[in-house]
Amino acid sequence: MWRVLGGLLLLLSLGMARAGERVALLIGNASYAEPAYDLANPANDATALAAALRGLGFRTRVVIDADRAGAEAALEDFGRAAAGAEIAFFFFAGHGVQIAGENRLLTADLGAGAAEALRRASLSLDTVQATLAAAAPELGVIVLDACRDNPLSADPRAARGLARARGGSGLLIAYATDPGNVAYDGAGPDSVFTTALLDNIATPGLDVRLMFGRVRQAVLLATRGRQVPWVEESVLGEHELNPAPASAAPVDAVEADLAAWREATAAGGAAAYRRYLDARPDGLFRAFAEERLAAPAARPAPADASRILAAADPASAADALARLGFLPRTEGSVEPAQLAAAFESYAAEMGGSAPSLDGLYLDAAQTTVMLATGTAQRLRGELATLAAIRKTLASAEGARAELAALASAGNAEAGAALSAADADLAAIRAHEAEVQARLDQSRGFYADLVASGGHELRPYLRRSLAGLVDASRTLPGSESRTIGDAQLFVRHASEDGTARPEGSMRWLTDFLPGG
Repeated sequence: MWRVLGGLLLLLSLGMARAGERVALLIGNASYAEPAYDLANPANDATALAAALRGLGFRTRVVIDADRAGAEAALEDFGRAAAGAEIAFFFFAGHGVQIAGENRLLTADLGAGAAEALRRASLSLDTVQATLAAAAPELGVIVLDACRDNPLSADPRAARGLARARGGSGLLIAYATDPGNVAYDGAGPDSVFTTALLDNIATPGLDVRLMFGRVRQAVLLATRGRQVPWVEESVLGEHELNPAPASAAPVDAVEADLAAWREATAAGGAAAYRRYLDARPDGLFRAFAEERLAAPAARPAPADASRILAAADPASAADALARLGFLPRTEGSVEPAQLAAAFESYAAEMGGSAPSLDGLYLDAAQTTVMLATGTAQRLRGELATLAAIRKTLASAEGARAELAALASAGNAEAGAALSAADADLAAIRAHEAEVQARLDQSRGFYADLVASGGHELRPYLRRSLAGLVDASRTLPGSESRTIGDAQLFVRHASEDGTARPEGSMRWLTDFLPGG
């Protein structure tokens, strides 16, 4: 009877989802049957996030201190409400552990006892994923602020932190921290992770993946790299939680340089490379343009592209040629004739050197290292700028609050100063938004370079680094810093294990201010 009534209440609060609707279930477990496991913030986190989601058009339900039966009933009804929705958003704050590789979200009826008690007093993440898969919303989001640093993290019954879980098509899973680690409950009313989520979730016109990228970045900055959120996603298309028009994104300097270089290589010849150098004397491809201008005028005999490419993986060869500007970047496969023509163009630009797959991959690796080096320097500068802006913003907000208090007490001068303080705050926030937009581009571009460098080009990265240093090629920035950033990128791209760039941004800790 009570289970049926609970389901009816949820359906009344959420409603059966129709196309274009948004639904959310938020569970905040702060008080446990074992008092030693109590947490300060999960109830606040769930309540505050529910309010933010309601402001974004979500029908929400909040469940505080749910036992297993209550959590399962709420999840079951949420699954029905989420069927066919535009976005279905599930949030859990509290304790989370992994048992034999299975992630469990611990419910309020957890007390002290044997290992089996963890299973009896918990909700399986697999069940949450299956519920969203069955509901099939356009976008499913699972957010787990569930690896708190507390006495349970040392419990011998459970492994430290959560294990990685793959999301199905159209599903994004965001963890407060990376696999096997613990998150901070926070000193304020909300956890570090939820605070960052609340700060970014309503950003106008921001795709959900970029939004979680900003959340990860904010947590990393706030904890000085001690906590790095993790995201697994197979999201199709773009989805904005706040689909309002965003301000125009700033021109991406690296992408603009790439476009100019592709134009030069497509045209070929000395005139095209001179135009590139005239327009971009400090461009990332300056060294390659100068080398091609200095190459002998006599071109080698046409390369037997078909024979050389027969030994290549077509996707790897296409990727290398795209990095060098001889093919456009594409998600799909490249026709053999187009691949062969691009390789012949590459061979024609090599001067007297005989073309080979080894040389192609080495040139592509060198280009990747150079691009990563320039992007690393941008990341370092933009992160330092963002940190300085946020300090200024905190100071300006404090000053504004003091003025408001004085004005409410009848101080006429403080009241007159409020409009100027508001204008200052607006200018600082606008500057912050500009820097954030540039960081989105730099962060995403570097992550792409790390991901690709860690697969097709991994065997060539260290060779390319040695070649760049030995040949004293012109690299962007000061020589010592540039070589250091090139070495740093090779390390990032060569790392194995859980530090996969598509999940984590742990590499971003190396660019923090003062790092």
